[in-house]
Amino acid sequence: MRNRIKRRKGGTMLESTFILTAFIATTLGVLDVGQVMYFHQGIVERVRHAASWSSRRAYDATEIRNVVLYNTETPSNNATPTFQHMTAAMVDVSLEDTGTPSARVMVRVKNYPYTFYSPWIARMYTARQITAVATHEPSLP
Repeated sequence: MRNRIKRRKGGTMLESTFILTAFIATTLGVLDVGQVMYFHQGIVERVRHAASWSSRRAYDATEIRNVVLYNTETPSNNATPTFQHMTAAMVDVSLEDTGTPSARVMVRVKNYPYTFYSPWIARMYTARQITAVATHEPSLP
């Protein structure tokens, strides 16, 4: 009789371990997906804002890049980028069709790395390129 009770306790502990492992794995997976979605949407909004902001001003690639990185055109000397791991090399800014009615500012963020919490995929994932385009009309208020 006592052996049966001990076996049941051991089986219950083994089952609890499996359930806890599955719960932790699911929780980490949800956190990883949520983090990717959060940062992706934040970067998309920052790129759109930079393109829109630059469409009404004289073209200056450095200022536009700073808006993407720091959310201001003139960051302080010790400023750090809003998004961890983002560098100026990841932000491409260009002015297309200059001097024509179809002039446009193109802002891109490429190769932004995401770091996962999950130990089984504890590596960096490089995001797809994010691009925003806005008509360049610097004479508007």
